[in-house]
Amino acid sequence: MITTHLRKLNRCDTRLKPKIAGDQLSKVDSTYSLQQIKEGVSTDETSKDTSHHSRILDDHVRATLKADIGIEAELTSWTIEDFTQRGDNFMTCVSSVKISYILQGGNETKSYIVKVYSDKIPENLQPLAGALFIKESKFYSFVAPALNKELEALGQESLRFPKLHFHSLENRHEVMYMEDLRVRGFKMFDRKKGMDIAHVHLVIKELARLHAASMILQQKHMSEDLAEKFEFLKIDWDNYSEKAEENFTMCFAHAMKNCEEMLNKIGGYETSEKWLRKHKASPVDIFRKGVIRKEPFDLICHGDCWNNNMLFRYNDEGIPVEVMLVDLQLSKKASPATDLTYLMYTSLTGDVRTTYVESFLSMYYDTFTMIMQAAAKPVPFTLQHLQQEYNSKREYGCLFGVLLVHVIVRSPEDFPDRNSDLGEENWEKIKEKWRQNSLNILEKNPLFKPRLLALFDDMVANGIIA
Repeated sequence: MITTHLRKLNRCDTRLKPKIAGDQLSKVDSTYSLQQIKEGVSTDETSKDTSHHSRILDDHVRATLKADIGIEAELTSWTIEDFTQRGDNFMTCVSSVKISYILQGGNETKSYIVKVYSDKIPENLQPLAGALFIKESKFYSFVAPALNKELEALGQESLRFPKLHFHSLENRHEVMYMEDLRVRGFKMFDRKKGMDIAHVHLVIKELARLHAASMILQQKHMSEDLAEKFEFLKIDWDNYSEKAEENFTMCFAHAMKNCEEMLNKIGGYETSEKWLRKHKASPVDIFRKGVIRKEPFDLICHGDCWNNNMLFRYNDEGIPVEVMLVDLQLSKKASPATDLTYLMYTSLTGDVRTTYVESFLSMYYDTFTMIMQAAAKPVPFTLQHLQQEYNSKREYGCLFGVLLVHVIVRSPEDFPDRNSDLGEENWEKIKEKWRQNSLNILEKNPLFKPRLLALFDDMVANGIIA
C-alpha cells in the first residue's frame, strides 16, 4: 500500500512546467494530501450547474496565456464556455475558456480546455478522483516531457498528447489548462459505435510509440525504476486510500451483478453467469493479476484506453488521419497488453475484435520495432511472445469491458444526474436507477445486446470462462 504517500504535501511548483536538463531525470516528489482536494463543487452537467466556474480564476487564465504565448501577450478579456454533456466525463469537469488578448498591437483570440476537479461524484469515490487528478497533472508535467525528449532525439514526432500549459493544485482551485484540440479539428468518436479498422490502427500505433518510448527511457536510466522516479505512477484503483479495495469491489461488483441479471434475462449464458457470481465477490483479484509487472513487458501505459479518452482528426472524406490520447489519470507501469486488451474489449464490436486482433497486434509490433530500431535498441520480445502476453491479459480487458459495456451505448439522458446530493444514501438510489436503466437499454437499445453478448462469447471462446 502507498497510502502513506497520500498524507504528505505536494511540494511541486504547480505554476511552472518542470524542465529536464540533459540526461538527468530528477526524482519527482509525487506525494500529496488528499484532504487538500476533497472539498469544493464542480460538474460537467453544464446545462444545469455552473458552480465549477468558481474554480476558474483570472490569475490562472493569465498564467496560462503567459506560458503559452509569452509575457508580451496582454490579456484583455476572457469568458467560460461549457460544452460537455452527461457521459463525457466521470471523475472531472471539463469546460473551456475563450480569451482575447493583444500581441504586438494586434487583437487575438484563443481558447483552452479547462479540466477541473469535481466532487459531484459519490463521496466514497472522491479520494480516487482527487488522486487521479493530481496524477494526471504530474504525468503531463513530468512523464510526457521525458518520453518526448527520447523520441525527438531520434527524429520522431512527439507523443500525441494535448499540451498542458498550466495547472494548480491549490485547495478548491484544482485545475488544468490544456490545449484546445477542437481548434485543430479533433473530436470524440461516437462511443456508441464500435471503432472500425481505421480508428483502431491510429490508436494501436500511438500506443506502440508510447510503450516503446518508455522502454527506451527506462533503458537509458537502468539504475532506477521509472515507477520510483515517478512515484505517482503507483497510484491506482486498488491503493489510493485505505478503502480503495472496498470501493473497487463496490464499483466492479455492481457492474458484474448487472451483467449477471441481464444474461439471466436473455438466457443461454449460464456458464457466464456462474463466472460473474464467482468473481464479483473479489474483482480486485483479476485487476491485480493483470497489472503484475514482469520483464520484458514492464512499460509506461495509458491505463484507461477506451474511446472516451481519445480524440480524432478527419480529412475531407471523413477518414480518421490522426489521434490524440487524453485523460492520462490511470497511467501506470504495466504490461502493454493491459492497454491493448482494455482497448479491444471496451471500444470494439465483437466482430472487429475477433476478426482483426492478429493484424492489430502485428501492426503494434511493427510500430514498436520501428521506434526501437531508430534508437538502435533490440526488441526484447517477438510477435509470438506479444500474442501470448495479450492472451494472458484477456481477462483483465474483459473486466473493464464488463464495467464499461453499460456505459458505452448509453445516450446522455440515460446517465444519472450528478447535480443531486451524492451522499451514501442517494448513491444507493443511483445504483438502483443505473440497474433499471441497464435493463431498459437491454430492451430498447439495439446496440447494447450484441456488445454485451460478444464480450462473453469472446471470454468463452478464449477459455476465460469454462
